[in-house]
Amino acid sequence: MVNSKVMSAAAGFVFEPRKLAEQQLQFGNTALALRPAAKVDIADPRWGAAQLQHLVANTVREALAAKGTSLSAWVRDHHADRSGLGYDRLIRIQRGETMMQLADLFHWATTFDTVADLLATHQFALSSAPVAPAFAGETGPRGPHTSR
Repeated sequence: MVNSKVMSAAAGFVFEPRKLAEQQLQFGNTALALRPAAKVDIADPRWGAAQLQHLVANTVREALAAKGTSLSAWVRDHHADRSGLGYDRLIRIQRGETMMQLADLFHWATTFDTVADLLATHQFALSSAPVAPAFAGETGPRGPHTSR
């Protein structure tokens, strides 16, 4: 369950991912797992989705930095004419202001090997207990969490 100010049950799976995080400005900007906001149930699939989006957003940010470019420059140079890949939408996804879609996951995974590796490694957290990863320095259902 989550705080009704964060999202209502009537909202279904439409939510603002970063609002589930204790520190919203961390979203997409750190390799560490996010801590949940007060009253966010980490067994809620929206929390798992927000955590995965955060990790993908961070991996995309790092991949772009490794290429010496930014999201805005990358969109301008590679995808200015492709529907759904506009800067305004992508930056909202990167910041966790809007939800990532499966098409976004497939796009980033085919664009950057590091995103494909992340998805393969985490297997969407479905290979065992449906629990979010442990926080840095803590132990979760899969053992101690370490930053990569």
